[in-house]
Amino acid sequence: MNHKKKAFVFGLIFILTFSVISIFIQDATADVKTETEKLLQNISSYEFGQSREPLTELANIVRSSIDSPKDKNIIQKSMLSFLKSDVSFAGKQFVCQQLSIIGTEEAVPTLAPMLVNPKTSDIARYALERIPGDKVDKALNKALKKTKGKVRIGIINTLGVRRNASSVKSLEKLIYKSDETTAIAAVAALGKIADNNSIEILAKAADKTKGDIKALALDSYLKCADKLAQTGETEEAAAIYNKLFDQQYDLAIRSASLRGLVNTAGEKSGTFILKVLKNDNEKIKTTAISLIRELPQSQKVKNIAAELPNLNVIHKIQLISALADRGDTAVHGEIKKAVKDENINVRIAALKAIAILGDENDIELLAAIAAKGDQNEKEIARESLALLNSPKVDQTIISKIPKSESDIQVELIQSVGSRNISDAVDILLKTATNDNRKVRVESIKSLELIAAPENLHALVDLLVNVQSEVERRRAEKAVVAVAHKIENPNEQADVVLKKLSSVKEVDAQSSLLRVLGNIGDSNGLPVLRKALNNKNENIRKAGIQALSAWPSPEPLDDLLAVTKSAKNEIHQTLALRGYIRLIGLQSDRTDDETIKLYL
Repeated sequence: MNHKKKAFVFGLIFILTFSVISIFIQDATADVKTETEKLLQNISSYEFGQSREPLTELANIVRSSIDSPKDKNIIQKSMLSFLKSDVSFAGKQFVCQQLSIIGTEEAVPTLAPMLVNPKTSDIARYALERIPGDKVDKALNKALKKTKGKVRIGIINTLGVRRNASSVKSLEKLIYKSDETTAIAAVAALGKIADNNSIEILAKAADKTKGDIKALALDSYLKCADKLAQTGETEEAAAIYNKLFDQQYDLAIRSASLRGLVNTAGEKSGTFILKVLKNDNEKIKTTAISLIRELPQSQKVKNIAAELPNLNVIHKIQLISALADRGDTAVHGEIKKAVKDENINVRIAALKAIAILGDENDIELLAAIAAKGDQNEKEIARESLALLNSPKVDQTIISKIPKSESDIQVELIQSVGSRNISDAVDILLKTATNDNRKVRVESIKSLELIAAPENLHALVDLLVNVQSEVERRRAEKAVVAVAHKIENPNEQADVVLKKLSSVKEVDAQSSLLRVLGNIGDSNGLPVLRKALNNKNENIRKAGIQALSAWPSPEPLDDLLAVTKSAKNEIHQTLALRGYIRLIGLQSDRTDDETIKLYL
C-alpha cells in the first residue's frame, strides 16, 4: 500500500472514530439533561413528608457530575429554569440545596430576586452562601439594602460567613441605626470578616455600644485578635488582647485576652501569668494558673512557683497541679515546701506532685508521712513513694531499710513490693526475722511479690520458723505464689515436699501441707492423702484443708470418705465444704453426673 492510500485509510478511521465519540458524547449529554428534567418534573409538586426517592435520584446525578463541568452546567441550567417556574416550595428548597454543591455565578440572576422575598430568602442564601465569586457578593450587598427584619439578618449572617469585605461599611451603619437584633447580627458578621476595617469598626463599637451589643462587640473584637494570631500577626493581636485585658471588662473577656497574651508572647509569656498572680483579682488568677500548662517547655516557671506561699488555698492547689502537669523538676523545691503547708489539701496536692517531680531525696520525707501523717496523707505518700521515677530511687530505698526506725522500715518495705524491686529480696529475708512484728509481716508480704523460684528454699525456711499465726498465713501465701512462678507444674512442690520430710513440729507440718494443697502439684497428693490418717488431729485437719483447696476435682473421693468416717465434727464440716467446692470446679462430667455427686 502506497503512502497516499495509507494516509487516506488513517484519515477515514480518524473521522469515523471522532464521529462515534461525538455521537456518544451527545447521547450522554442528552441523557443527563433528559434525566435531570424528568426528575425535576417529578419533584415539581413535592411536599414535605412524601417519598424522597426522586430527590435521592437527583442528588445522585448531581454527585456524579462533580468532576464534569459540562454536566454540571447542564444540570444547573435545568435547575434554574425549575426555580423560575410555578413549583412547590419544598421542591425549590431541595434544588437550592443541590445548587449549593454545583452552583456557579451563572445562578446569581435567578437566585438574587429570591433573596428579597421573605418566602424564599433563606433557601436562596443557602445556595449563594457556598457559591464563590464577586457576583454573589454584589447580589448579597444589594439585597442587604432592600430588606429588613429577619430577611436582612439572614443576609447579614451570610455576608459574615463569606467574610465579605465589601459589606463592612454597610454593616457598620447597622450597628447604630437599626434594632438591637440587627445590630447584634452586624457585629457578629464583622467578627467573622475580621479584616482591618472590621477590626477598626469593632474597636469603636466596643467603646460606644451598650448591653448585649457591647458584649458581642467585645467578643467579636476578641475573635479578630485570635484570627490575627493564627495568621502570624502576633503584634497586632497582642495589642488587641492587651486592650481587652483591662480590668473594666468582665472575667470572660479578660480570661480570653490573657490566654491570647500568653500565647502570643513567646518566651515572655510567663511574665503575664506572674503579674496576674502578684497583683490581680482572685478570679482571674484561676485562668492564669490554668495557662501554665500551655507555656512552652523552654519557659522557666520557677519564679511562678515561688508565689505559692502568697496564694489562697484553692490557688495553691491549682498551681501545684499545673506545675506537676508540666513535669518541670526545677520547681521541685517549692513543691517540697508545700508538703508542710498548714492546709491538709495543699499538703496532699504537693505529695501527689512529688510523685512526678521528686527523686531519691524525697524517700525519707514520703516514708515518714506514710508512717506518721494524717490518714489521708498516708495513702497519698505511699502512692507517691511507689511512683517516684528517678533512676536511683530503688537502690536508695534498699540502702535505707536497715538504717531506718521500725515504722519507716515498714513503709520502705511496702514500697519494695509496690515498686517490684527484685534486688531487695536478700534484705527482706533478713527483715522478715526482725524483732518488730510489723516489719516481719510487711517483709513477707513484699517477698510474695518480688521473690523468684531460686528464693523458694529461703521462703520455706522462713515459713517453718515464723513467730506468729499472722506471719504463718502470710508466709504460706508467699510460698505458694513463688512456687507458681516455676514453669514446670510438676516441679512446683519439690522444695516443700523435701522440707516436709524433715520437719517435726506440728504447726510447721500443717503449714507445709496447706501450701501443698494450694500449689496443686500432683506429686503432693499422696502426702496429703497420708495426712488424712495421721494420729495428730491438727495434721489431719491440715490435710483436709489442703485437699479442699486443690485446683481440680481429683480429691473428691478422699473428702467424701472423710465426711462419712471422721469422728471429729469440725473435720467432717471442713471436708464437706471442700467436697462441695471441688464439685463446682470445671470438669468433663455431665450435669446429671454432677447432680448425683450432691445427693
